[in-house]
Amino acid sequence: MPGQPCPCQSTLDYAYCCQPFHTGEQTALTAEALMRSRYSAYALKQIDYLMTTTHRDHPQYQKNTALWRKVMNDYCNNTHFLGLTIVQHEPGDTEASVTFKATLSQNGHTFVLAEKSRFKKIGRRWLYHSGITTVETAPSS
Repeated sequence: MPGQPCPCQSTLDYAYCCQPFHTGEQTALTAEALMRSRYSAYALKQIDYLMTTTHRDHPQYQKNTALWRKVMNDYCNNTHFLGLTIVQHEPGDTEASVTFKATLSQNGHTFVLAEKSRFKKIGRRWLYHSGITTVETAPSS
């Protein structure tokens, strides 16, 4: 999709930013790249990508992939992804964290999901492990 801005708001076109991760052509080399690609995957309903980049120790990881896929799909279908801000990236060799704020809308209500996400590297792949999340009221425009 050349010309389409990437939902992760990197200023790059989707085709040159998160799409190669979603199609499996590339693997995210940093936790921040994985976090950005997961945000884009939520925005674009790339459910399989979200599932395959979730660590099996994550609380929402489910062996029942059909049920997990339905829950994720319902969430994506009922959420509008309006913006992403990376607050901090704490890199590491096998563990890293990314603090971000995502502006979302559900049922006409806009809010900011703030999270400090923890990532673990298994082999050569970063996976989303867990996060500490807070919900904030979106600033008035």
